[in-house]
Amino acid sequence: MKVIYTNDIPTIRLPDACYRTTFLGPIVGATSVEIDEDFPDADLVEEAYGYLALQQTSIISDQTTLIEDHEKLIAENEQLQARLKESVPQGVYDEVCQERTRLEQEIVGIKNDLEKVTAERDALKSQVLELEAKVKKPTAAELKAAKAAEDAAKLEEPKE
Repeated sequence: MKVIYTNDIPTIRLPDACYRTTFLGPIVGATSVEIDEDFPDADLVEEAYGYLALQQTSIISDQTTLIEDHEKLIAENEQLQARLKESVPQGVYDEVCQERTRLEQEIVGIKNDLEKVTAERDALKSQVLELEAKVKKPTAAELKAAKAAEDAAKLEEPKE
């Protein structure tokens, strides 16, 4: 959140900003501070929020270090690729590269096939659910009536 110290709070305010006309101490959670030139306690505000400047410096320093590390890794990678090309005969290197490309393409094809099969399976599952919903299951009363009819038919059969 941005904290703005000013003597004149505007009618149209910035979103995610906190306006102050007096300084009572730093606001926890402030990410940046803006101080008008004519604000009476500008020196106190700058001193109180000095840690923000240190954080910004630290972030910039960390980013610079990351960029430098990234550049070193790129240079090392290029050196390793050059050494690999030198140590492996060109024909073998080309074959390995072609085989890798072929395998990567094969993996892409297998992933596409898997996605198709998964989609077909899901479609079949939904069809099964629809068919199960359409099939009428006999109620308990219907099962009882069928059993009673079956029992009655057995009793009526002539015994020899």
